[in-house]
Amino acid sequence: MKKYSVNFKLREVPASKHYQSATVEASNVGLAVNRAWAEVKKRDGIKGKRIKNVDISVYQLEEDGEL
Repeated sequence: MKKYSVNFKLREVPASKHYQSATVEASNVGLAVNRAWAEVKKRDGIKGKRIKNVDISVYQLEEDGEL
């Protein structure tokens, strides 16, 4: 499995929670985004909000965790 860093820019939440990121392990990019989004949705300030616009950036990390 590969390690991915997924960054989310959420416009419908307060400014302090506007940028969120998660690092996950997955076999492909789609699965990585789904796992990271599930993790981010559980966080305080995001939980229960209806999010309509999201900007997503995905980076595949090297074996040592670097970009």
